[in-house]
Amino acid sequence: MTGMLTDRAGDVMGVWRPPFSTAGAIVQVFEPGMTLSEMVASMPNLPPDFMQRGTLMIAGHECSPSAPVSQI
Repeated sequence: MTGMLTDRAGDVMGVWRPPFSTAGAIVQVFEPGMTLSEMVASMPNLPPDFMQRGTLMIAGHECSPSAPVSQI
């Protein structure tokens, strides 16, 4: 995902845009307490191999997919 943003207190938003695409970004709001892995699994339109080849970034830092957002 290209980034994670917080919205209201506790909400987390994931943002995805395919590389080299001029299309608008896909934004998804996730429930508090979800792991990054759960967020990736529920994000629409990610490539099928995203968990193996993709990179999760929060504030410019690579993150473990199994980490709860509250620990990042």
